[in-house]
Amino acid sequence: MDFNTQRQPTTSSVLMSYRKELDGLRGLALILVLMYHAGFSWLSGGFIAIDIFFVLSGYLITNIILNDIDLQRFSFKNFYDRRMRRIAPAFYAIIFLTFIPAWFILVPLDMESFAISNLSASTFVSNLYFWLDANYFSSEAELKPLLHTWSLAVEFQFYLFFPILIILIKKLLPKYLTSIITALFLISLVICQWGAINSPTANYYFLPTRMWEFLYGTLIALAMLDGKFQAFSNKLSNNNADLLSFIGFLLIVVPLFTFQKQFLYPSFYTLFPTTGSALLILFCDKSKFLLAFFKFRLLVGFGLISYSAYLIHQPLYVFARQLGYSTHQTSIGIALIITTLLLAILSWKYIESPLRDKKRIASKPFYLIILAMVFANLGASIIAQKTDGLAFRFHLPEVLDNKFELAQHKNGWCFYSVDSNRRLPVGTEGTTCNIGQIDNPRYTALLFGDSTTASFEPFWNQIGQQLNIKINVVSTNWCYPSQSDNYLWTKDTPAYAQCLYNRKFLSEHYQEYDFIILSSVWSKLVQDNVYDESVVLIKSLVEDKNKKVVLMAQTPILDRFAILRTIYHQRPISFEERDGLARSLNTELENLANNNANIYFINRIQMFGPNKQEQLLTDEGLPYSLDGIHLSIYGSLKAADIFAAQSNLISFTEFIENSN
Repeated sequence: MDFNTQRQPTTSSVLMSYRKELDGLRGLALILVLMYHAGFSWLSGGFIAIDIFFVLSGYLITNIILNDIDLQRFSFKNFYDRRMRRIAPAFYAIIFLTFIPAWFILVPLDMESFAISNLSASTFVSNLYFWLDANYFSSEAELKPLLHTWSLAVEFQFYLFFPILIILIKKLLPKYLTSIITALFLISLVICQWGAINSPTANYYFLPTRMWEFLYGTLIALAMLDGKFQAFSNKLSNNNADLLSFIGFLLIVVPLFTFQKQFLYPSFYTLFPTTGSALLILFCDKSKFLLAFFKFRLLVGFGLISYSAYLIHQPLYVFARQLGYSTHQTSIGIALIITTLLLAILSWKYIESPLRDKKRIASKPFYLIILAMVFANLGASIIAQKTDGLAFRFHLPEVLDNKFELAQHKNGWCFYSVDSNRRLPVGTEGTTCNIGQIDNPRYTALLFGDSTTASFEPFWNQIGQQLNIKINVVSTNWCYPSQSDNYLWTKDTPAYAQCLYNRKFLSEHYQEYDFIILSSVWSKLVQDNVYDESVVLIKSLVEDKNKKVVLMAQTPILDRFAILRTIYHQRPISFEERDGLARSLNTELENLANNNANIYFINRIQMFGPNKQEQLLTDEGLPYSLDGIHLSIYGSLKAADIFAAQSNLISFTEFIENSN
């Protein structure tokens, strides 16, 4: 974020007079960001802090532009020079320094992803990258060190066009400046609400759907220049100013404890914190109590270092999580917040302040330093990509070579991962891939579902070859077994369209197969209130359509980084408490199979052995799991070995041979 700290102007302009309380508001927003991302669950709406920053930025940047125009000293060169001095030094320095802990902590796949995000961040388009790569509120997104740079990209993009817009309006239609900004504000707000419903991920990351928040700040600045508002403000009593400021404060505080990440956001909901910010900007300077609160020295200090702190906090939190520290422990969360603030003070003192001052660093050396930082980031990112995530840092066990990954389309398997590989077309190509005994099979089967289905492909390929089964794989991202149009991920992804296509394919072609294999993260379905849909599908297939169904047990739920530490650092692996729900659902599905001759349930013991520890590690001491949810290719093949080595093949063969 461009958390500008205004300085006392050299002119007598009232417009640009320094308001310490706005640094205090910025400081409050910073603390909310730090606490929310540290995992303080009671602060469920802490993400609204970004909206406060956006409104403040719009207000302050408008003040700067209009003040310079008023004093007849505005130039694009000076404007962009000041923005670069404000944004670039700490930004490029901190994201480059992030490579140091990344070298020691990030495994190759994560390092490669980090390098791509660094490239996009360095060119201020990371909002577009993360739109394609992640949902902001997903647990996976919380483990991306540079995820937070999306907001900086949005702000930088706003700065590129906004001064041009203001100058054009001031020259061509000066009387309509407020009207045009109001119209743009309303258009952007309406698009935002539409996007929240129809394209929520793009809506979260795109400038057109965020622009109204900046323009809200612009409208505040314009209102404060209006003679009627100034007359109203001058007549306003302290009590009324207190009331309006307190209403603004409540519009921020209440959403902090009531908004949830499941809300469609940003949307009309965002009018609460943005309007609260507007009221505080407009009236807080005349309020007694809140003015004293926001001028509190410590809070103002947080505001001064807020830019560096914002840059530092995300990678610091992510690396702590990847090292095994749970930020949901209050003590860990507090320690990370304190560390962030201390590092931010150093950045503000030794990077931000010196490079921002033209008297200390002239233009030529300044831009040489910035160019060096940019090329350092780009160079490091390109090297990391070209070396497959600096893979030479680690040596995988030989048995895992080319097998410690998810079976998917790009590595020769069938999983139609159209969500991550958007070059794949939606439609019939996602339903034509086969594994097992493809030529002259005795049986045919359909393996249907989501990415967990993909993780079982090597398993079924091996079993299919042994039992002479041709298996058609129809799977795509997040497409759990169902016949509804519900979906667990954002619907503005091609995988949603592919999922609907797959479900229609199932309903039209189920009769062509001897049996149908279904899998999913069953516990996730319960948590998202769609598990009953899968049960309805299962019962419909076996009872109404007289079709045989094979159900796969949910594999053990593990911490992804515990697995990675086991693979790359030879650290121990452990269960998570949340596996309890998965185990109970496995029991429920097994009972369903025991009471229906048309259902066969493959449990964990059949795949991983009877001992709980053996369900985590193969006989070679390596995890079956790839990431705590899916099996790796290696793990899936090892599970097939166990399934084939026991009496399971006999009972399973009897199941598929018996007539319906």
